[in-house]
Amino acid sequence: MRGWAPILAESTLEQRIQYLRDVNRSYDALANHTSAAEIVELRYLRSLWAKRIAEHFIEAAGQADKNDLRQICMLIAQLRTLLRGDAVRSLLDQQHRVGDSLSAAALCQLLSEHAIAEEARAGLSELAASSEWFLRLGPERLPRFRPSRKTGGLDPSQWLTQAPMTEVEFCAGDPDRVRVRGIELRSGDIGIVELNHPGDGLLESFLEQPGVAPHAMLYITRRVLDPSTSRILYQPSAVEIYEGGWRCIPITTALHPEFSWYSEWVRPNIGGNALPSDIGQRLSDAIDTMETFAFDFQARRVPTGGYFPEEFGGSCASCTNLIRVPFERAGIATLPYPVTQLVPRAARNLAVLGIPPIAGIHTPTNILNDSGFAKIGIVDNGEPEKGLAQALVVGRPDWDDTFGGWMSQKDLQLENLPNWKSVMNWKSAWEALRIRIGQSETAVGQAIRRLLQVEDAEVPKSVSDTTIAFYLRSDMEAGHIIVDRLYDAVVAKLSQSSELPLLSELRADSSIAAQVREGLLESALKKEAWYS
Repeated sequence: MRGWAPILAESTLEQRIQYLRDVNRSYDALANHTSAAEIVELRYLRSLWAKRIAEHFIEAAGQADKNDLRQICMLIAQLRTLLRGDAVRSLLDQQHRVGDSLSAAALCQLLSEHAIAEEARAGLSELAASSEWFLRLGPERLPRFRPSRKTGGLDPSQWLTQAPMTEVEFCAGDPDRVRVRGIELRSGDIGIVELNHPGDGLLESFLEQPGVAPHAMLYITRRVLDPSTSRILYQPSAVEIYEGGWRCIPITTALHPEFSWYSEWVRPNIGGNALPSDIGQRLSDAIDTMETFAFDFQARRVPTGGYFPEEFGGSCASCTNLIRVPFERAGIATLPYPVTQLVPRAARNLAVLGIPPIAGIHTPTNILNDSGFAKIGIVDNGEPEKGLAQALVVGRPDWDDTFGGWMSQKDLQLENLPNWKSVMNWKSAWEALRIRIGQSETAVGQAIRRLLQVEDAEVPKSVSDTTIAFYLRSDMEAGHIIVDRLYDAVVAKLSQSSELPLLSELRADSSIAAQVREGLLESALKKEAWYS
């Protein structure tokens, strides 16, 4: 993929499409057949490659006739990268100038599956497209849902009773099979996801195995009674954990670039067999009765049966363990559970924070690369620069001057860590105080929770306020460095090179490394002397 000239060479449409399909097939086949480290490198390389070829085709469309335009739309669709802005406008303008019904149909399919939703909707209207293309595009995203963050008083299930949210393309009329963003998802499929939340991935930064993405979501078609008509609504949904507990998000919102940058989707099997035919109903029933619970900072394995023992301090799960809960409660108790180990120094620092030794963490990368699940496809929102900047800042245990490197190479100083009395370091103190209020069983604490619309079960009771404040504050600091310092530097570096760089090569670049190092030295972690 680094040398992408072959696709630009003179060849037939069939040869070009076959070339792109071969690349897709080779990339999808990597899961379970190579190391996680190689997948991490190739994930960014493939995203850069697809974006650059798409830009070339968009430029070529300016000189295309109607036949060439149809072919260009078909080729771009094979790239599986998201189009937006000038790219969408350029294709629409060319269709109006020279296109015909065949090129219009190819463009409608491209927009409905591989263009940013708001612009695709406008473009389909401009083309007077038939309703089937709008159905494939799906309902508009709900902007109130933000990745990782609480949504400020929004009932996370309220959208489920809205009939327009069911307007998607169900395959062969099956409510548990939906076509969206160019792939078919079925109830029980699992997404390995990079969120559009810059600091995401801190936990994975000090694990022995590199992570291809730090988050996981479960696809389920929810069954909900429409209160106005008393009929069943089939709502394509992504179930995930976030800082306020678990929630259910419209799949079109979860896949939108404002929510996630990139996702890989896999399909579980049981002993080599497909999931039961009624798995959608069973998972939906399990979700209907699932209680509110908190994010588990300790990443403990949910016991068989999907219920939480008393020592958990309440119902709580990490993103990967959350996925197991509805499966376990639906009677599917044989999903694989591979884990990745922490590096020793990071384990020492977690102990300082009050987290007991963790034998291993069941990560999203384990689900993708160690489970034997079938690879379904990718949703690439065309922002590899963001993913690269995140990976460079969060880092790895053996990378100096990154969050992962600091956690794995330096010692945390207990006396300097954030707590609710740290009034001089108010940002860190506020994070800790917020958790202390959430954990408080006093009348004052309960009153404040009601005022803030926070349920008791949304706050972990078994983890200290210092631990959670440390995590949230570190997450915030990583985001500042990525957004304020590194993103523009990565974009500039990529624009200067005709050859697509690997993540490891960007890491070795002295100017890039300096930006990360200087950002860390200016962060709260350094100023408040959290590390020795």
